[in-house]
Amino acid sequence: MSEERKDEELEPTESYPIDNKRETIHFPWAIAIIMGVLMVLIIVCFIIIKVLEH
Repeated sequence: MSEERKDEELEPTESYPIDNKRETIHFPWAIAIIMGVLMVLIIVCFIIIKVLEH
């Protein structure tokens, strides 16, 4: 096969500089908690509607 991996094209000095203060990933716990609460409320409302239908 003539297809070769081109890993050697990027020199180590050409790598993108990573700023540790800006590039660190913090999980958005507040958004996750709000979404979880909203999902629980939607499920509870759905169950209440199903119970009141009968």
